[in-house]
Amino acid sequence: MAEVTREATCTWTGTLGQGAGGITSSTSGALDDTPMSFPRRLGPPQGMTSPEELLAAGHATCFAMAMAHGLEELGIPPARIDVRCRITLDQTNAGLAITGSDIAVSMGYEDVDRDQLERAAATADSGCPYAQLVRGAGGRVTVTVE
Repeated sequence: MAEVTREATCTWTGTLGQGAGGITSSTSGALDDTPMSFPRRLGPPQGMTSPEELLAAGHATCFAMAMAHGLEELGIPPARIDVRCRITLDQTNAGLAITGSDIAVSMGYEDVDRDQLERAAATADSGCPYAQLVRGAGGRVTVTVE
């Protein structure tokens, strides 16, 4: 596989507590001046995103793709896969840190052995670059198959 790069830009104006920013994805254009602010990062979102929400979206998407691949490798036909990711940001001795990523997977598989689903989830977790990123930063990743 060839190296893949994607790019986004954040423009910030003002102080941390009073300022605000916007994210634009230069590669796809899917994000167009998506707003954020530090108070909204730590409090109610009020229509603004945060780095943690963007990380959660990326991890959920990456995991869903890895799960689809793992199920395909096991010969399990495609069905619906829903992945929820909850990122935890917490104060540590070193400052703010991503301390966890909790993945919950629910799937529309009725006649599939639960052990196979859990094996596919474990394979997806170990192959997902987002899980590797969170663990590499000292955070924990948990995966639950519902």
